[in-house]
Amino acid sequence: MERTIRVKGKGKISVKPDTIKITIKAEGLRWNYDETIEQSTYDTRILRDAVEKAGLDPKNLKTTYFSIDSKYESYRDKNDDYKEKFVVTNTSIAHILSLIMTTRYWEKFCTNWRIAM
Repeated sequence: MERTIRVKGKGKISVKPDTIKITIKAEGLRWNYDETIEQSTYDTRILRDAVEKAGLDPKNLKTTYFSIDSKYESYRDKNDDYKEKFVVTNTSIAHILSLIMTTRYWEKFCTNWRIAM
């Protein structure tokens, strides 16, 4: 004859996180596509420089989302085929970057910069 032991209970666990993720969102509005891309590139370069000057590794800064919203208009060409052309109007951009690092690296950074955790 087989015996069974049944146990019921509640538990609680608390652990220190091992990864830190800081998310930065840059949004902009420019009059044309090229200006929008140039501004995004410039903003990203400034952000990477700031991360590096703060003592963090800029290689850990990654794009997690990038979107450009441009406006196009449909028209018919001389052969009566439908085509699309870019309309000169505002072009909006959303660029989300994440800085991901280990907790140990973050703690070292906070100690060096005397940031309370």
